Amino acid sequence: MESNGKRPLSMPSEKKKDHKPVKNILISVGAVLIFVLAAFSFLFLPAIAPSEGDKLPPFGKYNRKPIEWVANSYFANMVSYYADQQTTEQGGSSDFTIFQKAFTAAVLRIAFTEEVDKSGYIPPARLINRTVLPAFYDSNGVYSQRLFNAAPESTKLQLREEAVGNLKHQLYYNDVFGNGDTDYPMYGLKRSSAENSFIFNLGKNERSFEVASFSLSNYPQDEIVSFGSGHSDLFVKYDLAALTVDSENEAKKLLSQLNRNELVFEDAVTEYSSRSYTDTEGRVLGAYYYNLRDTISNAEQLTSVLTLGPGQLSGVVSTGESWSIFRGGESGPVQPDFENAGVIDSVKVYMTSNEAGLIEDYFLNRARDFASAAVISGFDAACTEFGIPKNTTGFFPLNYGNNQLLSPMDSSVTALAGAQNSDLFLKTAFSLRINEISSPILLNDNVIVLRFVDERETETFTEDLLQMWYPMYAESFNQSAVQNYFFGNGKLENNLIDVYLKYFLVSR
Repeated sequence: MESNGKRPLSMPSEKKKDHKPVKNILISVGAVLIFVLAAFSFLFLPAIAPSEGDKLPPFGKYNRKPIEWVANSYFANMVSYYADQQTTEQGGSSDFTIFQKAFTAAVLRIAFTEEVDKSGYIPPARLINRTVLPAFYDSNGVYSQRLFNAAPESTKLQLREEAVGNLKHQLYYNDVFGNGDTDYPMYGLKRSSAENSFIFNLGKNERSFEVASFSLSNYPQDEIVSFGSGHSDLFVKYDLAALTVDSENEAKKLLSQLNRNELVFEDAVTEYSSRSYTDTEGRVLGAYYYNLRDTISNAEQLTSVLTLGPGQLSGVVSTGESWSIFRGGESGPVQPDFENAGVIDSVKVYMTSNEAGLIEDYFLNRARDFASAAVISGFDAACTEFGIPKNTTGFFPLNYGNNQLLSPMDSSVTALAGAQNSDLFLKTAFSLRINEISSPILLNDNVIVLRFVDERETETFTEDLLQMWYPMYAESFNQSAVQNYFFGNGKLENNLIDVYLKYFLVSR
């Protein structure tokens, strides 16, 4: 395959040989369907393919079995196959896509074969012979004893090994996905005859809603100040510096040097500190009591740090996964000023992380008051009274997770982001009667109230259309589930991107 005058993809090999019969068997028997398209289709074609004799590292491993781009490997043959397919289709994929498809095929090839091996299945000799036979057909498609006799024994052995792998692969594929026999579907995922009607009834009726939303980020400042005033000890600020390293032994050595005046604290910070929670000079950032309490879990060590005098060094203190030496600053503890914007922001940050329930309860109560007002005076009037905008969704069906077979959730209302994955939202929305106003729903960073305003039967979603498309989608879902399992079971080592970037995008 050539593109823009660049060298074509080729398998690295020590000698140029024609392995067409092997490749044809690999492709005609047990070919894997690829379910995930490349996410990097914008990448350029490789500037140069590996030269002869190059030894590339494995693109990955499955269950410790390497996936290598070497002559006659399944991975290399699939790269060649997908490159030929792209040429036939006249573009549409990058070379990374080719390698990604081939890599997926190689992973599933190993995984499928291993699953069959666990069963103890061994392909019968006669079946292996029938599988290998086409490699020795002449130009008329007839078996040739002359071609068979002329072939080296190593080639015959290789063909039989590949045939065994293909047959095991195909056995697993047929058992899980079916063999395409629609009249007598003995294999693959079975579907109930009632599934079509069930899916159709889910998507047939679509609803539209009015939405009022209260953002948790709009928690009132007076509530923030009230909380801070009632918990002022949390927001006392301390003047501290810290030297932080990864090991306790290193911290002890540095402390010894500091105590013997063999090392200046500022120099130690510059040379040794990871500065994970300090500035470049070692000054502790956001040194409020609650931050220090979270950083220093040992109560005695925390007390010793908070009582340091100016210039005084602490002992070695455990700070999460690191070890620190603290130094007292020139000023003592500063009591919080709840008229200061920075202090108020710190209280809000603390509440968002540690007291989210208080914020949620506040807006849930506001939303309950809103819903009561909406029942009495109307949804629009309540929005005006509470100073919040009203949004109206488009029509959408009961579609948990935005299943591809049904229309998706309307994404135009920002407050409903992710609502398609919320049991509470969908149960509430599709249990309402026409014009009924919902109870408050906590959804991500918003509390929302709905009014069910309209319903319609979709015009484009028909049972005949579903009958045509559902089998294909069901098979696709099944294939995706199988691939996700093998790619996520902990046996895969995936170096595809690293090897591709190093050897195919960087000139050597």
